[in-house]
Amino acid sequence: MADIETVETVHGRLSRLVLERQQLRARQASERTLERNRRQITRYQQELSRALIQRHLRAPA
Repeated sequence: MADIETVETVHGRLSRLVLERQQLRARQASERTLERNRRQITRYQQELSRALIQRHLRAPA
């Protein structure tokens, strides 16, 4: 995630990670695996916030 990605791209990745988390929980994945997924989710939530801020900063007044 070097540069700010589009809101749609980040939202799509975040949605896939959330679905993956549901599947991991259903399969009773290890705590380590769930934690790795949780960290990815929080990283993309932050990236989504940044992308939304950038979009609104560029929007015409």
